Amino acid sequence: MLFKEKNHILSSSDNALLSKISINNPAVHSIFNTLVDGDIKFDNVVDSKNKIHKLPTSSAVFLNLKSNDRILRKNT
Repeated sequence: MLFKEKNHILSSSDNALLSKISINNPAVHSIFNTLVDGDIKFDNVVDSKNKIHKLPTSSAVFLNLKSNDRILRKNT
């Protein structure tokens, strides 16, 4: 047995507080993006046509990772 099952142990007030700070909360998402985009600098990447793509934010990185251009995805 790897894990022993336990009953739910949080009180209703603790559950309410936890639900307010969940990752689905827009404020949490906004704070995360501000910290990540403010602290991490991404290098420019080149696609299969030698076009340079700037990556100012983590969102741009994720968009490039979904590109049909295999070289762009690899360089990202």
